[in-house]
Amino acid sequence: MLNLKQILASTPRDVRQRSKNVVIIEARLAYRVRRILNSKKTKLISVPLRTLYATIYDRETAKELGKIRRHKLYIRAIDGPAHKLSAGNHVVVSCSCENFLYVDEVALNKKDAANIRYSNAKLPVETNPLMVPQCCKHLFRLGSSVILKGM
Repeated sequence: MLNLKQILASTPRDVRQRSKNVVIIEARLAYRVRRILNSKKTKLISVPLRTLYATIYDRETAKELGKIRRHKLYIRAIDGPAHKLSAGNHVVVSCSCENFLYVDEVALNKKDAANIRYSNAKLPVETNPLMVPQCCKHLFRLGSSVILKGM
């Protein structure tokens, strides 16, 4: 298992540079409604799941294509302090971009930091032969903002 800091630290420098062009359109924490049974009445409370969902796009790609390509991604904390997503938590990450699909997803899955969601689970022999557990520019941008803001 990897924490958010380890994933961001192993990300290549060029990906970090390109993440400056990424714009977060929407980011929201997921909640689950729990029912608490009391002797007199039932009470509903919302409990954070420690999962941050986001929709993101890249300014440069939007200029080249003439349209915005949105990517859906999430960072989910597996352990750590309750109701907190921070750099020290072990995480599971995912992004719908091609870089994550062809380079990162299987390598992160081998370290239990991603679920196979978009790829066919074949090893990235050409794109990431050393199986470095890195992330795409979209996840780097979102992860950096999580560390800065301490969500």
